[in-house]
Amino acid sequence: MSEATRRRDLGGRAAVGQRMDEALLWQQIEDQAERQPLLTIGEARAAVALLRREGSPAADELAARIARRLPAK
Repeated sequence: MSEATRRRDLGGRAAVGQRMDEALLWQQIEDQAERQPLLTIGEARAAVALLRREGSPAADELAARIARRLPAK
């Protein structure tokens, strides 16, 4: 990949600076001893309810995928 392409893909930022930012971000993520879930069970259930209200095929599919991962009540 050429330097011009790399800069364009990075929104004009220097590729070196981008790599340093990503390295720092991954370092911080890896240093976390205990990770928290992205959503709580209650938040996931609320998201399913809101997605089902949307009524679009994509929202219905996402709601179904989340609902399958929720524990039974």
